[in-house]
Amino acid sequence: MLFDRITRCLVLGAVAMTVATGCYYQDERSARKDKEQGPQVIVAEIDTGATLSQQPGVGAGAFVEYLGDGDWHVFTTCDTEISRYDCRWDIVATVAEGVYIDSVRGEELEIDDDVFSSEGYDAQFVGYTALDYDHMYFHTDPGETVRFEAYLDDIRDPRFIYWIGKGAIHDGAPSNPVDLTPSTP
Repeated sequence: MLFDRITRCLVLGAVAMTVATGCYYQDERSARKDKEQGPQVIVAEIDTGATLSQQPGVGAGAFVEYLGDGDWHVFTTCDTEISRYDCRWDIVATVAEGVYIDSVRGEELEIDDDVFSSEGYDAQFVGYTALDYDHMYFHTDPGETVRFEAYLDDIRDPRFIYWIGKGAIHDGAPSNPVDLTPSTP
């Protein structure tokens, strides 16, 4: 009888721990899971042609680069070497009405990763990053402002958006989403 109570307590404890610490993932193909109104969207400058680097596996981030002539590059990394977890990224780039995004493509993507566009109004990366990089490229009219939203494990957090603006690395955005306007070369 005592053995049955101890076993039942251990089993119930293990189930409770699994529920409390387990991961939940529902693939809805839309980054806009956060229904709360976010902070005021800040407009910042991004340096044309400036590139970022980050060692994969040691830091989580969504790194945004404006390559020039309307070409954009976003890549993600994760802190898997430290945390032992993958990062589930949902990156959304949108433009103003009347501006279009085209040539949306991914690079170094795994089977669970996807890069896509919704009729030319946005570019989205949905996927997992661990000890590698995942890349999204897209094109807009040259010089157009692009709004970026970054969700890490379904949480919108400005700390994970990086870019170079006015010669300085911005490690974290003042808002999420953030509007990035290319500098004039």
